[in-house]
Amino acid sequence: MDNSSQFRGAGLKTRFFVSSFYLGFLSLVAQTILLREMLAVFSGNEIVLGAILAFWLLWVGLGSLFANWFSKRFSRSLTSLGWSYPVAVFSLFVGIFLVRHCGKLWGYLPGETIPLPQTVITAALSPAPLCLLLGFLFVLNASLFSERLGENLTNKVYLLEAVGATVGGIVVTFLLIPYVSNINIAFLILLTSLIAGLYLFSSQGKRISIAVVSLVAIADLLLLVFGFTSGIDRSSLKSVWRGFSVRENVDSKYGKIIVTQDRDLLGFYENSSLGFYLPNESHAEESIHLALLQLQKPQSLLLIGGGPGDNLNEAVKYQHLKVDYVELDPELVRVAEKHLAFSPQVKERVSFHFLDGRFYVKGAERKYDAVILDLPEPLSAQVNRFYSREFFEEVRGILKPGGVFSFKLPSSENYISPQRAQLLGSLKRTMELVFEQVLILPGTSNIFLGTDPSGELLSDPDLLLERLDAAQIETKFVNQNFLFDRLSFFRMRMLEDNLAATIPRVNSDLNPICYYYGGLLWASQFRLGGGKILQFFYKLPGGWPWFFVLALGVMIYLLSRIRADHLGATSKLLIFTVGFASMVGEVVILLSYQTFRGYLYSRIGLLLALFMAGLALGALVGRRYRLQIKGLPKALLLCQVAFVIYISVFIISLGVISSGSIPSLVVEMVTYIYMLVAGLLGGMQFVFANNIIMRVQSREVTRSCGTAYGLDLLGSGVGAAFCSAFFIPLLGLRETLGLLLVFALLCISLLTWLVVGSD
Repeated sequence: MDNSSQFRGAGLKTRFFVSSFYLGFLSLVAQTILLREMLAVFSGNEIVLGAILAFWLLWVGLGSLFANWFSKRFSRSLTSLGWSYPVAVFSLFVGIFLVRHCGKLWGYLPGETIPLPQTVITAALSPAPLCLLLGFLFVLNASLFSERLGENLTNKVYLLEAVGATVGGIVVTFLLIPYVSNINIAFLILLTSLIAGLYLFSSQGKRISIAVVSLVAIADLLLLVFGFTSGIDRSSLKSVWRGFSVRENVDSKYGKIIVTQDRDLLGFYENSSLGFYLPNESHAEESIHLALLQLQKPQSLLLIGGGPGDNLNEAVKYQHLKVDYVELDPELVRVAEKHLAFSPQVKERVSFHFLDGRFYVKGAERKYDAVILDLPEPLSAQVNRFYSREFFEEVRGILKPGGVFSFKLPSSENYISPQRAQLLGSLKRTMELVFEQVLILPGTSNIFLGTDPSGELLSDPDLLLERLDAAQIETKFVNQNFLFDRLSFFRMRMLEDNLAATIPRVNSDLNPICYYYGGLLWASQFRLGGGKILQFFYKLPGGWPWFFVLALGVMIYLLSRIRADHLGATSKLLIFTVGFASMVGEVVILLSYQTFRGYLYSRIGLLLALFMAGLALGALVGRRYRLQIKGLPKALLLCQVAFVIYISVFIISLGVISSGSIPSLVVEMVTYIYMLVAGLLGGMQFVFANNIIMRVQSREVTRSCGTAYGLDLLGSGVGAAFCSAFFIPLLGLRETLGLLLVFALLCISLLTWLVVGSD
């Protein structure tokens, strides 16, 4: 071989490494941006999160399968590869546009709840162009460079893509998200995609392509340098919030904060949900006084959430009351301070603490006369953790004897729907396991109150008015008419009768049933069939998820037996099951992190990067063992045994973590390790199973790599959908892992049959 041929070969190998690495980098960064946009618009609900992950994976899988099926109809060249990356980023902008404007497109105002069917459709369509291209690019990289370099490079592409995704997750989490908005990140990624395209074009002498891409790259760079991209971001948000006067838009690491103004009314939106508005004295008086009037002379109050506004002004009306106010996001308080002036009493008697409310309660060094929780309904795992039995027990531990715990949920004065009654009944039952006395005050908001045997809970309007007068507190809304109407015998009895008709389950960290009840409630508010779908699964016998997994395992076994090429067919089915099992494990880890740490929004990139790092390590380990085809089923069997051990340890550790005996930093590190190991085992199994497919099939590499990659992602999509929408809400985290354990044992039995057959 002459020097020029060697140089071209070396240059082609370098382009292979760069292109495959960049594919993973682009995929992870784009997924993180689009996930953040969707979580911001759809308020972080885990049913939505499952739909997002499921459709992302399904579209990428279909993209690779389409490339597999139509392999002879598209051009495999460095030029087409170089153009594909910028086109993929432009499709990311399309996805961001669809997500941000979905409310308007469906006919809803900003801040309004979008119904479940429209939400699922948006989650399905917005990532479709990008994901189809990403799946196509995997096959294009594998087939193009395999043909040019004379070896099957599918596993190498898988490995390098995982490495690129790991780097992308670290970069987006630590270098981009804390400092740059999502739109600016997208423009930065567009610039990198154009540079990648130029590098791939450079060896082809495509002058027109090089000139066009160079001009676009220069334009993109100028937009970034001179801040025009931030203007584009502001214009996009103004378009979304048309009809509203947007005073401020902030991307914090915990979410997106929007401040709107309508005359004298300021609305503070967090992830498209109205957090609070100012002035809102009626809400503040109801939240603060109906709780504090249960006490004779309250001296100390812990207030979690509710916004740094009227709640604090009402609380400091009680003489000598010291308030600790806990808010997760310091940006929210910083933004609020720009638009309101704290009274001297607030500045003097309120202490601000910027951390997760649950962490504060767990580490509190003092006890309180009252704890008031003012957070949204438990429609997500992040919020549900403040309505669990474990949190109620932690709150009781920091209350003084006779102290009162209070929170409120939206309701209706004269009608409570069955879905609302399920949610309220579950929380009432959960509170009764912790507090000896529990009282619910009816109205447009149901006020939950709990105390120990030495305390007292009042629902008599006359006694509450006496305490209000004794405290010399002036109120506008909580007055005689309000209390007698709100606490009438009719309303109290109607609420009791509605809750008595339910058979609710206890809400806990490991069994977050309330966010499923919340999903039912959310879906039932609209005419389309989302609520009926969720209610259908809820009404099925309790063992249906187990039947589903067993049926899936039996179906996989039968499909593998009826095919003539048992080894190839079984390997394809195993790749599907590896994707299914890996994604169920990943979703359990994500929701466990959401439950125990509480801020998935800021760590989603890092967690996904750790999973991809595990995939890279697994692929690297799998490549090091160049096994004969008879040895590959045994390797897969050992991986499944390791997976069973991993799930068993995970189940045990969840129980230990939920007890609260492990420091939070250790919990975080353990979560990272579990995510890494989940990817490691998945990566090894993919490589071993794919090696079987490549050796059994006599077809070209394009079709074999597209089949393996597509089946892996299709299995992952099915796992994400069922796990987050049904398994975890209905079964809980540990039982979902138990389900996964049974599924892994079924795979072991299939592999054992395969090993015996190969011997």
